[in-house]
Amino acid sequence: MLKAAAELQSRLPRLIFAALDTFPLADGREGGLVAIAIRSVSASERLDSTVVSALQDLEQGSRQVQQKARQIRLQLPDEDSTLDLTVNYHELLDFRSLLQKGVPSAVETFRHAPDSAEVLHATDEWWELKASLAEALAPDHITATKPYMKACLGAANSLLPKGENDKRSNHAEKGSGYQPGNLTPVAMQTIPLLAKRASSDQDTAQINAMEQSGEWSVAAWKELLQRLSAAAAEAPLPKLKCLDLWCEKLRDSEYEAFKQSLQTVDVQCDALREWQMRLAKKGPSLAEASTGLADQESAEAMKLVEGVIPAGSELVFLAQTGSFMYDLQVATSDMDFALIYQALPKSLLSFNPPRDEFSHHEHKAFASDKKGDVEYTGRELGFFITNLAKGNPTNVELLFSNKPAHRSWAWQELLEARHSFLTLRCAKQYMGFVSQRLMRARDLLKAAVKAAGGETDVALSSEKEFSKLLYHAHHKMLDLGRILKGGYPLVALSGMERQQVLDIRLGRPKLKEAEVLLEQAETQRAQLVSDLNAAETDGTLPAEVDAQALIQWLWSVRVRMARGVGER
Repeated sequence: MLKAAAELQSRLPRLIFAALDTFPLADGREGGLVAIAIRSVSASERLDSTVVSALQDLEQGSRQVQQKARQIRLQLPDEDSTLDLTVNYHELLDFRSLLQKGVPSAVETFRHAPDSAEVLHATDEWWELKASLAEALAPDHITATKPYMKACLGAANSLLPKGENDKRSNHAEKGSGYQPGNLTPVAMQTIPLLAKRASSDQDTAQINAMEQSGEWSVAAWKELLQRLSAAAAEAPLPKLKCLDLWCEKLRDSEYEAFKQSLQTVDVQCDALREWQMRLAKKGPSLAEASTGLADQESAEAMKLVEGVIPAGSELVFLAQTGSFMYDLQVATSDMDFALIYQALPKSLLSFNPPRDEFSHHEHKAFASDKKGDVEYTGRELGFFITNLAKGNPTNVELLFSNKPAHRSWAWQELLEARHSFLTLRCAKQYMGFVSQRLMRARDLLKAAVKAAGGETDVALSSEKEFSKLLYHAHHKMLDLGRILKGGYPLVALSGMERQQVLDIRLGRPKLKEAEVLLEQAETQRAQLVSDLNAAETDGTLPAEVDAQALIQWLWSVRVRMARGVGER
């Protein structure tokens, strides 16, 4: 076992605990031993791990798949034979979740004493946790709690033969006199072991007596398990506050060590600039692309969303979005804001990290009067970068808007690579937005035609919604056309383009006119589909973002935040 312990410490950095798993149904290879291990993934590996994974998947054109079981299989020489060991390992917070659910293999890790031969590895931190847990649950043990007992008894019940009325098995063809079969040898060995885990001393004595007497009646065991299940339903829930405190303490100490290690890290901040230069995109300078609001307007916007970002975070970007950002607002428009914030690395790596996203919206019908309503959506920088890389117009437009109310140093750096986000994926996202809006408009028109009974010179009952859908589609088609020609989205329209789209928004077309407007939009969309196909064939747009450039830049932002505001 010493070789197994050494191998585990080598294969699982920051291993906290490992022991043989004695639960009867532990997942392992037949004939081999099973172990359970708990580790704390390093801070550098955890920081923005979901962002890194998502960006890499985008770049490679793959989709995220469900994470496979975290398992290691070891075959080690052990005296005159080979030790076959299956190790199921869990990250710290995953292990905490297993304890809350009462998963037996996780709960039973606390059965082991320091001198137990089954323990392969344990740190002082582990024994500190066990002592705290024992004190919090005194006089009971964590195995005397409801989730654990129910899990054991549920497993035992699953080994009983299925009866005539059991929904999990159909025995109708065997007649109404069908009786369940005998217990299998595996069930005869396993059911008592499971039942004893959820039994009082008196119940355990009864189980031992049933085993010794050879009592293997299915009915008798079913009756016993039902009685134990009723008692388990009254058992207390585990008190795991001490576990949370222990996790917080561990995370805090890990962060301090991580922060100290960053003091000597060479931060490279040029990843985005180099990415932009490689693509050699042509576009306006930073000053021309982003003028910003007047000081008074900016201050008013900041006041409207004051205090909404998580405590300890830094505001990266703020802008009023929607029709205001497009210069297409009307009297009934609401005030909708987009906020991007960056959380401190300590918060992101903490036991309770801040939310990736939050929002406040007034629940009113599409195209309804929202005058005076203030709505907002906030996203953490890492989460925003992930969605920005996917090319959604709502996110990409923020980089090209001339109406920001606030921009931090991080946003200024991101702006340097804004043209690099105009990928083929982004163009397809624009097209998807247009297609969805026109499809909804077509559905409205079909319903109106049916209701009109053949009349065409009648008002469109859903005229406001139809006009809004159409103006959304036209706005995106204009910018998509520019992207496909090697340009960039203007976002805020001007001149004749603005007037045409505004006329569509304010228009209240009758049925016949609405059909013409929709037909014109469909024709424009068809031309853009052809242009998009040509761009894909010619390779005039990069297929995806440069994942590594974004990952490196985001890492540099986190490092500079960890070092302190004045060290950027």
